[in-house]
Amino acid sequence: MNSSFFSNFYACMSRFTLKQRNANNLDGADEVEVTVYDYFVNHRHIELLYSGDLPCINVGKPKHPTYFPLELCSLV
Repeated sequence: MNSSFFSNFYACMSRFTLKQRNANNLDGADEVEVTVYDYFVNHRHIELLYSGDLPCINVGKPKHPTYFPLELCSLV
């Protein structure tokens, strides 16, 4: 298996910049740094039971990674 699919950090440690719309900010969106775990739990309202202790899987490109908790992935 190609190790580049997995991040080096667990979901509770992997951070990215989230752009949020703000009614008070007419120039665009506010940016806040969140963990992958916090994003799925707080912004997508998906309960994660194990992902805080597991690495993420990268489904994006090396220069623009997109991380998913392993708990949400299925093998086919």
